[in-house]
Amino acid sequence: MTRSGDLGNGIVHVCDEFSLGAIFGLLDTITDFVGFLNEVESLISRSNIVFSGGGVEDLLAIYMLNSYSFPYEEADLLIIDDTIFKEFVDSDDYKAIQESYKNSYFWDKLIEHFVDDLLTDGMFEYDTGQVTNNQLALVQMALQPREFRANLSESFSEILQKPELKIVSRVVLGYQNTAFVFHLGPSSDREARVQELGLRCLVVRGRLPDVKVVVGISRDKLGPSEVGYSHDIVYVDIPEWDDELEQQVTNIQKELGYFENASWIRKPPSA
Repeated sequence: MTRSGDLGNGIVHVCDEFSLGAIFGLLDTITDFVGFLNEVESLISRSNIVFSGGGVEDLLAIYMLNSYSFPYEEADLLIIDDTIFKEFVDSDDYKAIQESYKNSYFWDKLIEHFVDDLLTDGMFEYDTGQVTNNQLALVQMALQPREFRANLSESFSEILQKPELKIVSRVVLGYQNTAFVFHLGPSSDREARVQELGLRCLVVRGRLPDVKVVVGISRDKLGPSEVGYSHDIVYVDIPEWDDELEQQVTNIQKELGYFENASWIRKPPSA
């Protein structure tokens, strides 16, 4: 019978149909899924795990209940029974997690919309005309864990659905020091809209030193439009900052006022 663990050629993860469904039901982004596997491997490397009638789904419940980690730094032996996951799915913690995920699927639909437009040669216009940059932007969107997607979705939806906020653009910090710039502008002048989005992304890169990659997403405000609706995307990846770029950003802020107010950043989830 195949078993999980380090069998001499790296760690093998074995899941049955139920445990695999449980994992993808809670960890349905590539980053969340890989993060769980990495934590399990780290746990296996320092502890001997014995399943007493249970399975990987019980490890998953422990992982979720402890903020995406395992609290067994000093344990040499762990005996996992088959009641943990069952109790978890009946708990208030599980219900709270499911509730917190609801808004996040707006982000998934946005990725699907962009991918479909890209693959069908649609009206989706790009910052450089190079497919490579657009793919990289979509990769950064797809790498966002579920909890981060909820934060990103809430922020973007808020500026779309609450015109009384008078917000033209907002910055949200994402996973692993990636920043997202959300921008509203009319499709009637997409060239100007893309240019502004690119300049705003450059300002964010310059004013947030820990951020190396910025993805900008622009679309029309909700409401009537004479020319229809569209999205634009910008991808900025600048590993090293220099004096010339610093002067450029200083001039942009002085002349155009982009992101002069320090309250424009929305923080990522604490986890």
